[in-house]
Amino acid sequence: INNGMKYLSIDDIETATIVNKAKGILNDWVVLTMTQTNRITQQQAFPEFFNQMTHQGIFRSDDTIAKFLRTTIQLCVNNVYDVIRQSSSAVAQQQPQYIRCHQGIDSLCRFLYLLTTQTSDNNNYATRIHLINCILGLIAALCFLDHEEQGDHFHPLAYQRILLNLFQESTNAVTLNTSSSTSNVENPLPNDPVMYYIYLAFTNCLHLLRPQRVTGFAFAWLEIVAHRTFMSRFLLSGGRFTRHIQNMYSLLLVDALRLVAPFIRSGENTPSFQAYYKGILKTFMLLLHDFPEFLCEHYYEFCDSLPLISHQLRNIILSSFPKHIRCPDPFKVNIKIDMLNDISTTPTISYNYSMNIQPAKFKSNLDSYLRTRSPVTFLSELRSYLQQGSDPGSHYNIRMLNALVLYVATQALSTINNKQPLMSSITHTAHMDIFQNLAVDLDTEGRYLFLNAMANHLRYPNTHTHYFSYTILYLFAEANSEALQEQIVRVLLERLVANRPHPWGLLVTFLELVRNPNLKLWSREFMSISPDVKRLLATLTHGFPQFPTSPISAQQPAIVKP
Repeated sequence: INNGMKYLSIDDIETATIVNKAKGILNDWVVLTMTQTNRITQQQAFPEFFNQMTHQGIFRSDDTIAKFLRTTIQLCVNNVYDVIRQSSSAVAQQQPQYIRCHQGIDSLCRFLYLLTTQTSDNNNYATRIHLINCILGLIAALCFLDHEEQGDHFHPLAYQRILLNLFQESTNAVTLNTSSSTSNVENPLPNDPVMYYIYLAFTNCLHLLRPQRVTGFAFAWLEIVAHRTFMSRFLLSGGRFTRHIQNMYSLLLVDALRLVAPFIRSGENTPSFQAYYKGILKTFMLLLHDFPEFLCEHYYEFCDSLPLISHQLRNIILSSFPKHIRCPDPFKVNIKIDMLNDISTTPTISYNYSMNIQPAKFKSNLDSYLRTRSPVTFLSELRSYLQQGSDPGSHYNIRMLNALVLYVATQALSTINNKQPLMSSITHTAHMDIFQNLAVDLDTEGRYLFLNAMANHLRYPNTHTHYFSYTILYLFAEANSEALQEQIVRVLLERLVANRPHPWGLLVTFLELVRNPNLKLWSREFMSISPDVKRLLATLTHGFPQFPTSPISAQQPAIVKP
């Protein structure tokens, strides 16, 4: 796919000859598809065009094939620009002009799809995959170059429709040579490898055209990724490559999120960015409703790509839970988290977050400290390691801090004896020593990042939610200053004041913080500094008694003992 740029030159005589051949073949094909709308009829007529291309030497080498494909795509793109100019000068004819434009694009996509199937058979699909990669590489290269040359006059319509239509054609149920009318039951078509490489090709193409790289294509790009067909086929693909294909889709969503951070960091709130961000919100709301298991498995990499201020979007991601799980009402006064059946379930995380713990020497020292509490200088050096390779706009390496927090927690959970109460198991351990050191040794910014990293795992009932809920409450109870306690309340409150939905684990942790008389939240000095904050907390906890005077609260068992 990355080689698409080298076929953009049209200087040599051979290329000029191929251009003339491409014009004739493509014009004949467009006429046929507009007169013969039946897809089977088009498929039956295509071998004649294929033979014509063979006789004219189009398939003589990879170079001639690539130049032919480049010409057909460029002709279609030029036609779109011509239609746009005509429609701008004749507004009354805008709709018919765009319909004609779409017909030309659809004819090209049908031609390219049949070409990929005609060049391979049931036993050899490598040629088809190679041709698809060539086509997508040329589309990516042409789009990127067109974006650079046209500037503000760039129009993404042709590239968007070609990519989406070609994807729909290529990922239909019959994925190999559609001209075959029979199939051998004993020798089934190898659909899994074919579909895997097709999905991989489209992922690579869209990754090359990601919003950060081709900003003028951002809205069209997001429409492709969020399209119902594109999303459902990526996330509902069966077979042994299902998880790999879902990982490809998560990569594209991360690409979509990475355009958000620079705008928020710079304070730009332009109408175009608002529209883009609203599209992101709608996409993740759709995923939350239709594919919650996918969000559950990939939440880590999404949260890792978001700026801290994106509370509503982060809440949408963290509110997902598997469809077979029923989250109990967190507002019940007598809820007992320890007794929930699902609280002992370990969640699946598809992302290998431990890769972000660098360098290797630090990772080795971390593992050694968790096992033996040596070297003794590890805790004192921890802050300096977290400040190496800091992210833009921060003094800390946020990705490394997020990975460290989850890695330490998973190591702690692996050592817990299930027969012992969780609170007695997590305290006075090397894992808790690291968390307490981070809470005390980090400055205000670092502590805020650290607490947010823990709050990212307050989700549906599972071992991670259970562990981090206890850990946050324990750090609040054992804090030697109200500054840490105030930041804990701030991190939880910032997420709760955002629009719904709110993660179940976040609600449970916050309500325990409010209800538990041993934590003495309402008597803290920072609670009386701002009447607005206290009024906000009272509104959020409306219907619950304010401690420590409530008789109900005395009956409520405390998670954190004094």
